Amino acid sequence: MDRKRSKKVRYLSGRPDGPAPEPGPIRANLYSLLLDNLKFVVTFLPAAVGLHLFLAVGGVLILTAAMALLCLAGPACAAMFETGFAIARGVSARERRGFFASYAANFRQGATTMGLIALVLLPYILCMVAAAQREGGAPLWLPGCLILEGVALLAFAINAFSQIALVDLPLGKIWKNALLLIPGLGLKGVGAALLSGLGLAAVYQWLPYSVPAVLVLLPALGVTLICLYLRGDLERTLVDQG
Repeated sequence: MDRKRSKKVRYLSGRPDGPAPEPGPIRANLYSLLLDNLKFVVTFLPAAVGLHLFLAVGGVLILTAAMALLCLAGPACAAMFETGFAIARGVSARERRGFFASYAANFRQGATTMGLIALVLLPYILCMVAAAQREGGAPLWLPGCLILEGVALLAFAINAFSQIALVDLPLGKIWKNALLLIPGLGLKGVGAALLSGLGLAAVYQWLPYSVPAVLVLLPALGVTLICLYLRGDLERTLVDQG
């Protein structure tokens, strides 16, 4: 009996003569994400300069101006979420709407939503600064309250900009749904907001070394990962809420 056995070779990427593996959604859309990230950074730059001036020299008027300029980044956030959900659905770059076309279409709702967020951010930032400068340290309950408020605000922002990107609804309905979606999405939605907050905290903690990552890809990558993570649950919850 011939005891020789044929050797079996395992290929991690499939057979050599078979079809090439399809790239993942991030890799397949990397070039468009790089471009969209650059466009987003341009819209956010005026508010970033204002925040930098506030941290450097202080002044409530400077912070207020920075929060007003932040409204310009609202439609850009909606455009980023529109691209992120299109990538999650597998829509190619040629078939989806461009960044500036989405920016123009969502300008009113995006800017107004970011204005609402800025109104909450203004006292939030002032409270954080006051707590950091307080002699003897802040009360034990204050950091916890600030963290909870920050996570809730991020969850509201994610839910609101996701709706602007996904559905055609009046702005009041979008804001109402954004609040209802915070408990509606459960731990998954809270987890997305918490991870976003940790990412923002890491960017701030590592300034100025984190600036290149922000300029190159970080915002677009973060939004796309949120869309990939929340897409199914978010769409189902929106349908249930009507």
